[in-house]
Amino acid sequence: MMMMRWVALVLVLAASAGAQRPSRTRSAPLAIDDVTLIDGTGAAPREHVRILIRDGRIVSIEHAGGAIPDSVGVIDGRGLFAIPGLIDGHVHLSGTSWENRVDQLHRTLLGGVTSVYELAGDTRLSGALARAVMAHEIEGPSIYYSALLAGPPFFIDPRAIGISTGFRVGEAPWAHAVTADSDLARIIAAAHGTGAGTIKLYASLDSAAATRATREAHRQGMRVVAHATTFPGKPSDLISAGVDMLAHTPYLVWEGMPRTGDWTHRAAGDFLGVRPDSPGIEHLLESMREHHVALNPTLWVFAESQKPDSASRVRTPWMNAVTKRASDIGVTIVAGTDNMYDPRRDSLPTLHRELELEVRAGLTPMQALVSATSATARVIGIDSARGSIAAGRDADIVLLDADPLDDIRNTRRIHAVIKDGRVVTPNSTRSAGGDVAPPDSNSVDPHAVQPERPTVATHAYTVAPGYLEIESGVEHDDDGSIGIPTELKVGLASHVQLSLFAPVVRPPSVGVGAGDFAAGVKWRLFDDAPVLGRFAVLPSIKVATGSSAAGRGTGTTDESLLLISSHDLGPVTMDLNAGYTWRSGNGANAPTRASLWTASFGGPLYASLGWTAECFGYPATHGGAGQPGSVALLAGPTLLARPWLAFDAGFIAPIAGPQAHALYAGVVYNVGRL
Repeated sequence: MMMMRWVALVLVLAASAGAQRPSRTRSAPLAIDDVTLIDGTGAAPREHVRILIRDGRIVSIEHAGGAIPDSVGVIDGRGLFAIPGLIDGHVHLSGTSWENRVDQLHRTLLGGVTSVYELAGDTRLSGALARAVMAHEIEGPSIYYSALLAGPPFFIDPRAIGISTGFRVGEAPWAHAVTADSDLARIIAAAHGTGAGTIKLYASLDSAAATRATREAHRQGMRVVAHATTFPGKPSDLISAGVDMLAHTPYLVWEGMPRTGDWTHRAAGDFLGVRPDSPGIEHLLESMREHHVALNPTLWVFAESQKPDSASRVRTPWMNAVTKRASDIGVTIVAGTDNMYDPRRDSLPTLHRELELEVRAGLTPMQALVSATSATARVIGIDSARGSIAAGRDADIVLLDADPLDDIRNTRRIHAVIKDGRVVTPNSTRSAGGDVAPPDSNSVDPHAVQPERPTVATHAYTVAPGYLEIESGVEHDDDGSIGIPTELKVGLASHVQLSLFAPVVRPPSVGVGAGDFAAGVKWRLFDDAPVLGRFAVLPSIKVATGSSAAGRGTGTTDESLLLISSHDLGPVTMDLNAGYTWRSGNGANAPTRASLWTASFGGPLYASLGWTAECFGYPATHGGAGQPGSVALLAGPTLLARPWLAFDAGFIAPIAGPQAHALYAGVVYNVGRL
């Protein structure tokens, strides 16, 4: 069956692109047969569906059954779930090299995001990337972009300066300063001429300026998006002006605060003084619904991308409550991240985490999916082509191995991505008409890779079902012994991972040999629990396969239980472990009881470089060859070389007890699907 799926993938030919509705080279038609369809509109799922695709568009959706012509390639959809290609409704493309952005766009597409909406940047870059994607010179999501208008005080911001190269700051066609005397018809026409379809209102704009700009943009056929407060413009001013979308839920707090022109305080509102259920906020949300103004919450950027502080501890529950209330009363929610892809934190596009946070805030998985598909397409103005799975729409489809309505995290379980009728793969050609290779799962969903100490702390993440990950390392102690602990991790099901431990050791007095073999099952019980965070248990059993006489084993059978709690503290991750082992037998190195605790922290330094620091301890063991307790520190750098390949290195320094000094180096490699 799997072979038939790969045969179907190879049958799909590349389609070229042109303008808003790209022209396409003819390609062999494709059928996704017997799939469960979640069409992105909020309608109930439909089982046993056949989706027929020809020349990059969906031709028909019908009940599966009956013969399929030999000329049509077939993807066996049994057990799969089809959702529309995801749309990130708030990204930025400037600020990095062309090569880096091309790579990120490619990985973003592989991660199921088939369109992005850029809300401010250098449109020379945005337009060049959008054209290259449409021409299939590079692989990436379709790009829709905007031009920025703000008051003169904003243009001292380094971001505004950075996107204005070649122009006087405040006079670039895509980043222009606005005053009461500005010729808005000319300014907006110039912005439109860059290819931007949207005007974004940012800061230092009052109600009058926002109203003038919005009306002129609409007159010229452009959409208008605004920061939810433009300082001194309040959210209600922007709604009255007629904007199409407000970005950043936390900025709505300024509706209940005194006017200010200091836009630098945008995320530092009075979240205790202006209650999320206050009459003013309720009226504001009702006004958004009545005037058809969408809300772009950007939960991730406030909850997880910034260092936690006293403000974030009150801001996060406030924005969650307001976002849920907006959704409950019928305000259109548009999922967006403000940071398309962050390889330091995840191997997949940030949009997946945004959807998880929406559900955590109280939205249903279906509401979250709609916010990243049809709702966003409608706000951008591309809903006649993208954002839902229907006859006549462009064939942007993501096939999932599990139902996202059961668990929104299943959007990560990507089986295949289809963009404009083409099955997208990491190794596919970057021009139309080339052969399409089967997907390389290493780049699609490694899911659990991150640098971590090979033999002490572990995290509560589990490898995605059907994936294999290898974690190994070398440790050299000051007594001359060398250890090579190795763990194989196999994803069995959602939240469940099989772990196989095979240590290799070389005591100073003997040759190399294998230690005791162990096996365990990590079961992730909770995600985002209030106290435990991401929480997992790891029961395991060790058997006496090593040589206790040579110091490479205990000669016992051990049963162990490890409790694992992982927390994301802004950019810093924390893993807390507590374990206990019960032993039986008379091995030379065998206490009858032993325990372990660890407190591990890690975070980014620069680009793919990071750091890890850990304190761990073995309290006193009892019975047999017992020994006193020990406490030690571990620290060193980490490197996320690829989303599926990580390295770490460093030292271990004893604080108390018999723990030896040691140097170590480790590697984590996600092999991909078995």
